[in-house]
Amino acid sequence: MNKFHSKLIGGGTSVPHLLEDETFYNLIAFCIMPNHIHILFKQNENISNIMQKLKGGSSLIINRLLNKSGKFWENNYYDKAIRDEKHFITTYEYIKNNPIKAGLNDYENRFYGIYE
Repeated sequence: MNKFHSKLIGGGTSVPHLLEDETFYNLIAFCIMPNHIHILFKQNENISNIMQKLKGGSSLIINRLLNKSGKFWENNYYDKAIRDEKHFITTYEYIKNNPIKAGLNDYENRFYGIYE
């Protein structure tokens, strides 16, 4: 578990498995914003299966941390296929810089990327 995962979940053990499950996808980057999340990954499975696993697994963990229950995420999601290397770099940089652009003081705790 890296330092980001420890900050994200307080040193628990469930989220790293959820984030690093290469059966479904290879995680490249993600950013947690106050009201949404950006995730960049290489698909190894159908996108609906990936999102079900991510949203279902993370909602259980987040609700436990917040001492809540029930629905956490909206039903829908927005996905976009990466078309070429330029699009990949643009997307990676957007995800990386989104919390900075939003003026969030804790931006360094909100982003994880394999190239950092």
